[in-house]
Amino acid sequence: MWQDINTSVAPALEYDQEPIKLIGTRSPLNIREEPGNAYDIVRTVDDKTILLNYGEAKNGQAGDNNLHTWYYVNIEGTDLWGYVIDVYVKAVRE
Repeated sequence: MWQDINTSVAPALEYDQEPIKLIGTRSPLNIREEPGNAYDIVRTVDDKTILLNYGEAKNGQAGDNNLHTWYYVNIEGTDLWGYVIDVYVKAVRE
């Protein structure tokens, strides 16, 4: 299922750029098949899980009926991909 995600919605970063590390600000954090609450949850992770942001999709629908940015992420150390909403993640400061 993870490999079937439509990557054209969220363009990848340039190949010479490092992905931005994110962590969730709530647990569990839903990772969805596509950018929007109407799409299937393909995985839930806890708030300590590192997510690598490879792009974003603007204007995905959320449960509050507002449009949000959704990040196209990889769960660090896995081959699992999906989308998370901007309001429940933050950048990891190294």
